[in-house]
Amino acid sequence: MDLYHLQVLRGLDPGRRVSGWELSRKLGLPASAVSKSIGWLRTRNYQIGGGSAGGYLLGERSSSLYPWEVSAGLNTSGFGKKIHFFSELDSTNSLAFELALAGASEGEAVVAETQNRGRGRLDRVWISPPGVNIYASLILRPRVAMEQVAQISLLAALALARSCSRLWPVSPGLKWPNDVFLGDKKVAGILSEARTEGGEVRFVVSGIGINVNLDPGDLPGEVRARATSVAEFLGYPVSRLRLWRAFLEDFEEVYHDFLRRGLSPFLEEWDRRSILKGRRVKVSGGQEWEGDVTGLDPSGALRLNDREGKPRVVLAGDIKVTM
Repeated sequence: MDLYHLQVLRGLDPGRRVSGWELSRKLGLPASAVSKSIGWLRTRNYQIGGGSAGGYLLGERSSSLYPWEVSAGLNTSGFGKKIHFFSELDSTNSLAFELALAGASEGEAVVAETQNRGRGRLDRVWISPPGVNIYASLILRPRVAMEQVAQISLLAALALARSCSRLWPVSPGLKWPNDVFLGDKKVAGILSEARTEGGEVRFVVSGIGINVNLDPGDLPGEVRARATSVAEFLGYPVSRLRLWRAFLEDFEEVYHDFLRRGLSPFLEEWDRRSILKGRRVKVSGGQEWEGDVTGLDPSGALRLNDREGKPRVVLAGDIKVTM
């Protein structure tokens, strides 16, 4: 956004009409620039009533995740300070990967209102209807071993659960390794991808897909039964901006704590929020086991006792609850 557009937006008042002349005088801008900016803001879904003579009245703010809206009140040191925003993308993770290769800084984010080729774990399609959810990717440059990269998805899921809990009266559950649930349905997923060189982690792209105001009735039948949104669970629409800001703040806090102290400080809370602990699951994809989940091991792998009661450690795989 050009600076003068932001100045005009900040000069508008939702409580009273502000004339074009007043804006022009206050901001030191020509009246024509103010008028042009009002038109530009209207095309970006800002509800601005009236006209120059009668005064402009700011109504409902845009519900889009524009960078200047995200930055208003954002309390982070780096996460989300620079956001690459798009109305439409193939995949936020794919673009974030390209930006990271080109030298983008840690904490830079890619956000899209809709994705044409959104991806989840195991190359599953992430359905991305426009304007209702959060589709974003964060660029991270952790100095960690390759085997610790998977732990970042655990932390992102935990951070999102914390964000939802502090914004609304909900207690999200976590499904290993990267899903967030409300009730018995999935509300969000994380996809972390790393680039390594010489055996060292160069960067990690952590993608986040959150169903915020989605109507699950708009999803295909096979997905609808397993998915929900924050709005459906609460029974009313919520602010995507508030959730995106809260997640950036909570994830940054968790991430920096992880870099200092490792995963161990978070294992107890992860176990407490886990929807798998104590349940019978079937593991497929590389490892084929069925057993009862006992929790996470110190590395973040899933522990279970198989049908013979023998302890097993699951490093990766698809998990299906059977009991």
